[in-house]
Amino acid sequence: MRQLQRDLPGDRSIASVEWVTDDASKGPDDTDWVHHGAGLVIGSYGRTEVPPDIIDRVGGIDVVFSAPDPSILAGKTVDVQKGRFVIRD
Repeated sequence: MRQLQRDLPGDRSIASVEWVTDDASKGPDDTDWVHHGAGLVIGSYGRTEVPPDIIDRVGGIDVVFSAPDPSILAGKTVDVQKGRFVIRD
């Protein structure tokens, strides 16, 4: 988010941590997509795209957490290990 704010001064984006059913990536030398399965990914929304009551503040950064069943995130800690998001109790 800091880089986004630096690259686009005045941008009003909000970070998002969202559950996806299949995360996939493809490097410049890959011929096929590498599927990582379901899990959390990071993205962003424009501030006007989300209702204000779902915005949390973490470490001074506005963020939206979303999942098909939000209860999977209730009372949990979202962390990063080895470059991947993990959900901890």
